[in-house]
Amino acid sequence: MERGYYFLANPYNGTEEEKNTRFEQTCKAAAHLLRNGVKTYSPTIHNNVIVNVSGDWTSEEKKEFLMPFSLTMLDKSQGLILLMLDGWEKSAGILKEIEYCKNNKIPVYKFAYDELMNGGQSLEKLK
Repeated sequence: MERGYYFLANPYNGTEEEKNTRFEQTCKAAAHLLRNGVKTYSPTIHNNVIVNVSGDWTSEEKKEFLMPFSLTMLDKSQGLILLMLDGWEKSAGILKEIEYCKNNKIPVYKFAYDELMNGGQSLEKLK
């Protein structure tokens, strides 16, 4: 059995409507990947559940703890799947994650949302 997982990166911050839409799309993409045999870790899903349920994270704590944790998870992954939702090019988190991948020779796979959700063939390169 192959070990490892893919790190699913996506933009998140924005208006409340943008955050809700991006979170929903990320959940659907993660479920689709898992159903198609692609083991996936999503910091957006993981971290938002922790932050929203505990409800007491400051902006400083998020910066201090969440990105370093995400980079640790990225380092252990087989590669980064970039979910190119609106705003991904301007996302400070994604830019940091892509730079980390370049510096650590971690492969990056870019997918538009519709391509990922409808393109079973394109997922073959991840299996």
